Amino acid sequence: KQWADEFLAEVEKSREQQVARAAKALAEGLAHEKAFDYLSAVFTLDAVPVPLRQSIFPAHGEHVHAVLTRVRGKQAECRRLEANIKERIDRKDFAGLDEDVDALLSLEPRRHDLQKIQAQLAARRRALNEQRDTAVADAQRHLQTRSYADALKALTSVDPSAVTPEIVSMRRECES
Repeated sequence: KQWADEFLAEVEKSREQQVARAAKALAEGLAHEKAFDYLSAVFTLDAVPVPLRQSIFPAHGEHVHAVLTRVRGKQAECRRLEANIKERIDRKDFAGLDEDVDALLSLEPRRHDLQKIQAQLAARRRALNEQRDTAVADAQRHLQTRSYADALKALTSVDPSAVTPEIVSMRRECES
């Protein structure tokens, strides 16, 4: 009888230690997530025994499985966005790229390379908008003198990513 009581006490003590380690791992995983270190978060949370992953720890209000799923999703999204950004930069496909860069920066805000790309894209967007505004002004001058071919030539010089409904309307006017 004494042996059984000692055994049960050891089992309970071991369980309490595992629960304490799992709670600590959850806290560490959440801290890694907050620091945008998803790889470390996954590594830390994967160390929690599977049977304890569905347990909710009072200090955190969520279970390990939910956090692990969320962090793996963020990690996968980072990989997807990074691959897409690299591919589009290689193809020189910059239209709308700032949205992907912004999304990746929201997941990894300390990435200086992305901040640089973001600044370059913003500068590119400003330059395209200035070129567009100049082309529209030129086209309007040509339209006033009824020089439709010159107006159309000015409007077709606008980068497709900077075309506005006004430009589409002016092109139609020139072509009719």
